[in-house]
Amino acid sequence: MKKLAAALLCALIALSVPGCSQMGAAILPPQVIPTPEMEIIGAPAHSPLPSPSAKPSPSPEPTTITLRVVGDIMLHDAQQISAKTDSGYDFSEYFARIRNELSCADLTIGNLETPVANKPPSGYPRFNAPVEYLDELKSAGFDAFTIANNHILDKGSTGLSDTLNNLSERELLYFGAADSKADYSVLIVEVKDIKLALLGYTYGTNGHEDSKGQVHYLTESNIKADVDSAQELGADFIIAFPHWGAEYYQGIHDSTKRWAKKLADAGIDLILGSHPHVLEPMETITSSDGREVVVAHSMGNFISNQQKDPTYAGVIIEVALTKHPSGETELESIGWLPTFVYKHSGKARYMYEVMPAVSESIEGMNSAAKRKLKKAAEYAASWFDNDFSEQITPTAVATP
Repeated sequence: MKKLAAALLCALIALSVPGCSQMGAAILPPQVIPTPEMEIIGAPAHSPLPSPSAKPSPSPEPTTITLRVVGDIMLHDAQQISAKTDSGYDFSEYFARIRNELSCADLTIGNLETPVANKPPSGYPRFNAPVEYLDELKSAGFDAFTIANNHILDKGSTGLSDTLNNLSERELLYFGAADSKADYSVLIVEVKDIKLALLGYTYGTNGHEDSKGQVHYLTESNIKADVDSAQELGADFIIAFPHWGAEYYQGIHDSTKRWAKKLADAGIDLILGSHPHVLEPMETITSSDGREVVVAHSMGNFISNQQKDPTYAGVIIEVALTKHPSGETELESIGWLPTFVYKHSGKARYMYEVMPAVSESIEGMNSAAKRKLKKAAEYAASWFDNDFSEQITPTAVATP
């Protein structure tokens, strides 16, 4: 059994902010989450290193935490043009209408599908985002990113190392890649006495050579080693973020169904997929040991320049986990909030705004955008409305 304990990254997040919502109920007023305090043990060189905080004492009462997770975070050429200023880039408009939904969770996670290398920004097919993009993502409420995806080596090995450094400098957590194979470790995040293992995997890297073994691939041996390590390190709940399937496929792809079963059988508790750029169904599957495991096959695009049906639609997945005094941790509830990428004329060629797809249309929205807003909600409902989850009621949409 391969042991990764020596390279453990353990981030201790002690936040007192309650979850965003109760499923189907009114959401608590938006609150500003402070920068998490984290304790790093045996961390790789590119991990955040803020001041440590005291570990909370075990509670005699059940502890519940809330996570919010989104899909593909893209940055195409047209988006970069829209954000260019005389002094750099300004992405503040992107998330102004959705930040309430991101910042109210105990931990907010996304799939960062672009390097942030110390090179000129670029779009498809070899992405690279400016550092201002990370600044705005953090300001909007993101805490952690999976970076195991097919674009993470678009700027080569050095570009990936730059990305890890830029994330660490902003005290943003990452998983699914490392500076080298020897530096890889399972990310354990402790939130209010609940230890979460976050595991990222990708099917490939668009043919880019991974000479240093920096990227974590979707293989049975990697899955087994990670689960073994997470369990040895005392993880209460293990979440896998596979980058898988076929782009633009609508439905459950045979490959993701097959890998979902392998992940569940290996001991994964929750599976949240990305890569297809469209929404795909959320379902439950039964593992070999009898557990019911929720699988979201694709969370769609959270932000991109893509506007062909249904690439402008995404979801925010809300996960509530409860740890009981016995030590057992269970998935208390799971919910979903449909989102819409509103692309329209703006200060440059276009403006981009992510907003809840259950919102009323906003002033100035034309008929084509209103149609897409409505269809984004319908797409999400067609794949995520089921008997084990509920649609989230959004907060009031903020005005930029």
